[in-house]
Amino acid sequence: PPGTTARMAELLPAWPPFPDTNAALKRLNERYRLGILSNIEQHLFEATAKHFDVEFDFVITGEDVRAYKPSHLHFHRLINAYDGRDSTVHVAQSLFHDGVPAGQLGIPFVWINRRGQKNDTEAKPLAEFPDMASFAEAACG
Repeated sequence: PPGTTARMAELLPAWPPFPDTNAALKRLNERYRLGILSNIEQHLFEATAKHFDVEFDFVITGEDVRAYKPSHLHFHRLINAYDGRDSTVHVAQSLFHDGVPAGQLGIPFVWINRRGQKNDTEAKPLAEFPDMASFAEAACG
């Protein structure tokens, strides 16, 4: 609701990851570089990062690129700074914020569809998984 934006920013650093996320990230981190493309500001991500059991190889925030996804600016930074188009699979829940712009830029996208939603966007995921644990199992064997 209007007027609650500041309150949400205050609460965000206390939000834990989904229960399967840390184990999945640890498993993925054994074989792959991991990075974050986030719409939040750097100081909020630093507080949130304390909930993760891995260190990320790179973090691109909305503050870094002065935009919010679905803007392509996060993805351009990924491509230009981290060889993102040829060596990346973008894994995310949001079709709107992540799947569509990744696809528009030719970055492969995997959809974590935790809510069992129907894809009614132009996003064409390489694969769809119900959670990060399932994705990590498929990616790491």
